[in-house]
Amino acid sequence: MTLSEFKQRLAETETIRFIMPEGQLIPLHFHITEAGLLTRNFIDCGKTVHTETNAVFQIWTAADFNHRLTPQTLIGIIEKSDSIFGDGDPEVLVEVQLETIGTFGLDFKNGEFHLVPLKTDCRAKTACMIEAVQEPAMICAPGSGCC
Repeated sequence: MTLSEFKQRLAETETIRFIMPEGQLIPLHFHITEAGLLTRNFIDCGKTVHTETNAVFQIWTAADFNHRLTPQTLIGIIEKSDSIFGDGDPEVLVEVQLETIGTFGLDFKNGEFHLVPLKTDCRAKTACMIEAVQEPAMICAPGSGCC
C-alpha cells in the first residue's frame, strides 16, 4: 500500500484497526511513535545497485488504555510529515514490537489494516542460476558467479 492509499483508506474509516498476520488485533490504544522515510541503497548478488524508499510508521502499545488515535489525527501526523516524505508516493511499512522489531507491509480489507509479512528474494536469479538449476546445493556452487 502506498502512502497516498494509506491516507485515502484512513479517510474512509472511523476507527483505525491494525490486524497482525496471525489475525490478532493490535490494541486500539496504540501510539504511532515514529513516522519517517527509510531509504536503502544496496547492491544485490548480481552486482546491480538498488535504491528503495518506504514510509515507515512505528506502532507502540502502552498501558494508557484510554488513548485512541483517530483516523483524522493520523492523517494530520502524515501531513505534518510531508516535508520528510517529499513528493513521492512510497510504499508503507509498519514496525511493531515483537521479540525484536517486526516490519510488515500493509493491506486494507473489510475496513481494517492488515499487516503483511515481508519476504526475502534473490534479485539476481539469472546471475545465480536459480531458474536454471533445481538442486539447492548447486545454486551457489563454487565458481558459479553467485554470491
